[in-house]
Amino acid sequence: MIWVADLEGVNPGGPVVDSSSIYVPHSGGSVTKLSFDGAVEWRFDSWVSQRGDLPPHLLLLPGEKVLVSTQGAQEETFLLNSDGAITTGPAWLPWAAAMSPGANSSGYIVVCHQFIGEANDVSLRVYGIQGGQTLWRWDYAEKGQSFYGSNPVVLEDGRAFVFIETEGENNVLLA
Repeated sequence: MIWVADLEGVNPGGPVVDSSSIYVPHSGGSVTKLSFDGAVEWRFDSWVSQRGDLPPHLLLLPGEKVLVSTQGAQEETFLLNSDGAITTGPAWLPWAAAMSPGANSSGYIVVCHQFIGEANDVSLRVYGIQGGQTLWRWDYAEKGQSFYGSNPVVLEDGRAFVFIETEGENNVLLA
């Protein structure tokens, strides 16, 4: 072991790493940025942090930006700059992410969003955005059926893949 850092956070999620830093999600809607030697560079505590236990999903975007998507009872999205401050602008995710979004280096993002449909079944919306603008979306909803999406994978050429699971035998790979 090289070092240990005290994050003063609970319920950590999966860290994400770029060329110079480590980002650790925790405590409902919080993120701590660490240097590679374990020094805490900043901590972001959203107002959602006090309302949930599930760690947010993190996605690194071009320009040293971090997309933070909270889960659970209060789904919100925050775009942070390299200093951990909220970047204002358009709604970065028009519908909250149910799983970690996927992105490529040009900032093209694919997201899976779950919602309760008209028949109280779990419906799924898969959509692609860039720069806060929705480029496309597909909704999966059917009475008596629930839909779940995997973490999307986005390639540099813009192709994306999402595995869509149902309660039946109609599972598909969306490409």
